[in-house]
Amino acid sequence: MITKKITTLFGNLAPIHERYVNKASFQKKDLEIKYKSEKMIVAFNQLDNPIKTTIVTDKFTGEPAKLYYYNWKPLDSRQGELLVWLTQIYLQSLN
Repeated sequence: MITKKITTLFGNLAPIHERYVNKASFQKKDLEIKYKSEKMIVAFNQLDNPIKTTIVTDKFTGEPAKLYYYNWKPLDSRQGELLVWLTQIYLQSLN
């Protein structure tokens, strides 16, 4: 998994520089986006489906760079608990 920490959301959209999207695509891995204390995962097969893209000037190189914007959907910390609970119910149903 490729991890990218961001510091800003734009209208509930997470901006990701093309280098991270390309790196995840090339390695065929999911992209984990961290914002403050939350995180979300963009699945490998969804990397090419951003909400929108835009071209901006890279502040370090001055070259044009593409930004991919993904809808910010942080993981719910209770999802892990739910999976454990569902697994327990399923295992009990087998007995």
